[in-house]
Amino acid sequence: QQPNEDTWKEQRRLWCDLILAYYRHHRLCQLSLAEAVTESPFNNRQIHRALRTDTLREVVDELVKQGFCNTVLTLYELANGDDTVGQEFYNLDPATLRRSLEVLQSQGRAQLFVGSSDDDTGVKIFP
Repeated sequence: QQPNEDTWKEQRRLWCDLILAYYRHHRLCQLSLAEAVTESPFNNRQIHRALRTDTLREVVDELVKQGFCNTVLTLYELANGDDTVGQEFYNLDPATLRRSLEVLQSQGRAQLFVGSSDDDTGVKIFP
């Protein structure tokens, strides 16, 4: 971790970008801090360097700040909103999106608030 706050802020941003790209590429959707510090991209065995758990926790906290955790969104906003352009679920078929969110709900990672249609059905995703 950088001692200079501006440098550390930029480094956190770069880590967030790297983590999101890595998880998107490998189609991973869950991060365990205990396991992450021993795995790529957080641990590079070739150069014997690893991100410390407390630093990783700060990076994950930054990811949560940037995301939609603990915010209620309609399924329409999630699939078609300006803030989701470029996300893998952007323009996703509503039935597929709903099924995916139902899986997250069964895992305790989301709460669906059923409306009369997908346009007014809400979801809250937990960190």
